[in-house]
Amino acid sequence: MHGSRAVFRRQAAGLLSVVCIITTTAVHPPLPFAVTENSTTCHRMDFSSNVAPQLCAIPPVDPKLAARAKTLFVAAAPLFPLSDTFKLHSRPTATKTIYLDFDGHVTQGTQWNSGGDSITTSAYSFEGGSDFSDNELTQIQEVWQRVAECYSPFDVNVTTEAPAGQDLIKSGGGDTRWGIRVLIGVSTPDPAPGAGGVAYLGSFNWSDGTPTFVFGHRLANYGKYIADASVHEVGHTLGLSHDGRFSPSEGYYYGHGSGDTGWAPQMGVGYNRNLVQWSKGEYLSANEQQDDLAIIVHPTSNGWSGSNGFGYRVDDATNTRTAAVPIAGSTIAGVFNVDQKGVIEQRTDEDWFRINATAGTVTLNAAGGPENTMLDIQLELYDATGTLLTSDNPADLLTASISRTVTAGTYYVKVEGVSNGDPLATGYTDYGSLGQYWITGTLNGGGGGGGDDGGNVNVTYTARTKTLAITGDAKGNKVMVKLESGQITVTGTGGTMLNGLATLPPFTHTGKLVLSSTLGEGDDAITVMGVDASTVSLNLGGGTDSAILTLCNVQKLVVNGGPGMDSLVTTSSTIKKKTVSQVP
Repeated sequence: MHGSRAVFRRQAAGLLSVVCIITTTAVHPPLPFAVTENSTTCHRMDFSSNVAPQLCAIPPVDPKLAARAKTLFVAAAPLFPLSDTFKLHSRPTATKTIYLDFDGHVTQGTQWNSGGDSITTSAYSFEGGSDFSDNELTQIQEVWQRVAECYSPFDVNVTTEAPAGQDLIKSGGGDTRWGIRVLIGVSTPDPAPGAGGVAYLGSFNWSDGTPTFVFGHRLANYGKYIADASVHEVGHTLGLSHDGRFSPSEGYYYGHGSGDTGWAPQMGVGYNRNLVQWSKGEYLSANEQQDDLAIIVHPTSNGWSGSNGFGYRVDDATNTRTAAVPIAGSTIAGVFNVDQKGVIEQRTDEDWFRINATAGTVTLNAAGGPENTMLDIQLELYDATGTLLTSDNPADLLTASISRTVTAGTYYVKVEGVSNGDPLATGYTDYGSLGQYWITGTLNGGGGGGGDDGGNVNVTYTARTKTLAITGDAKGNKVMVKLESGQITVTGTGGTMLNGLATLPPFTHTGKLVLSSTLGEGDDAITVMGVDASTVSLNLGGGTDSAILTLCNVQKLVVNGGPGMDSLVTTSSTIKKKTVSQVP
């Protein structure tokens, strides 16, 4: 709230909604602990039904850090149009939700209101005024992206858009949609005086809509600190306890190291560290060896009787060289420009991609998510036989780059999350080295598919019939079709144009896809990833052609190879009915 205004400030993107303030004089009893650096609250406990719900908090930002935040704040360009600030989704098709609520809320009828009273949380503000300012909207986008990055390995949607109906409440055994509301603003009465945030342990799947609170005004109203506290408090709702140390005695571990690789655990306090990761207590003198990742996806591993309802997201790229798909990108003036995005979902995950290059230099750069990356990247280049040619993993950086002069041929790129140094000193293991990455770079000719004679492919998507149609010309075309988070992306590689363009915008899609592809007489390649389809029909045409299906669910697959030596590879896919002709 701002001044004596009696409504929530909610005018942004041309919309106005009003929520009345309910005046209260009482609330849930104050926190039964002091929120200090040495707090030992919220460690492993007996989760049997006769134990009262437990509160867990994160400390506010140290005054020195708060002062530093003021000098760091820069009104950066927004990541998305400001009008889309309250429409952001990390995985819109996921059934479980983390809702970052910046626009005000009245909490009633939850565990917080055991005395029958309400908590009023005002809309987030650090500049005042009746509307969200451009700086505030930009910071909200930053917080969303930081939190989304930390939960990117999982099949859960981090959003700034209010979910429909009862989508944050688990109403019963048949309910498949639920989640947690993260209230970011000033709350009255204050549910946790002195804290940076507070949550009920294991409340993600509760039936009463109990939210968690994050207090931006005690976090210097700084994007990183608000995001760190939000990730931490949601972690509590998922069943995670605090990470501290035995010696010295600390309820919260603030981490170690400095620079890009300065490290802290998510369930400790990472305000002053760049790299904040999920942990299982592999640092020196850790007082909590809980397996964060296992508990998030399987709460029963920590004694819970319920489930958070989500697991890891589906692996988006193969873990083996032999099944590698063409790397994404486009050819301009004879140079292939790499543009490949992906996610390292689990500790054992490694993503492989295939490239074809003419003689010259292959240059590749890999970086983690644009905000709040958890991923320390190792990048490797292999030849066609699987021999490692070069790799990169700088000791003081999270990014990786390689440059290698090669002869014409097929090569493979591997990206994975790795450790750094000694975790008992200033390093960390590869346990939490997860999240999104982006590979860019250049190579002469070629590209992902295997040839440099790409032509043009006509692509049409009909939303009414959920049909994607692809038709190629007589040249050798290389096409990748990928479905992720409700978006179909069609990419041409090896010089292949799409509707006469180097790139196409994605198509928004829901339901079962019907994919029909007819390629021409050249040496063609089509790769289909993550598709849930009723029918996939692939007519490869003449030439030496290949079709690869990875992570697909297809009710009916029809493949016609046509003249020439063709190949069909299906990896980690479910094919209920398959009809294949003219393919060895």
